[in-house]
Amino acid sequence: MRLFGPSPIQGVQWTNIPSHMYPTQDDTFDIGKADKNWRHLFLSGNITLDTASWVGLDAAKARIVFTDTTIDTINFLSCNVGINTSTPAGLLHVVLA
Repeated sequence: MRLFGPSPIQGVQWTNIPSHMYPTQDDTFDIGKADKNWRHLFLSGNITLDTASWVGLDAAKARIVFTDTTIDTINFLSCNVGINTSTPAGLLHVVLA
């Protein structure tokens, strides 16, 4: 594991970090990389995304885009949406309970 620089760190005790972790420059650093992914992410509290940010498989398929406009929007792009089903058969598939 590498933390705060190029040197590997072994046995990091995350409970010993006494304050917030944040980058020294805006929009500069990543967590993980294309061939070295984090396995799970457990969070509590809020997640804040910049406008026109997305969550999904990649930039071209199965993604959710949040847009900050006069009327804020959430767009589901290149995917099927299911309500009360885990296997939607079309763009919008609703199963009544």
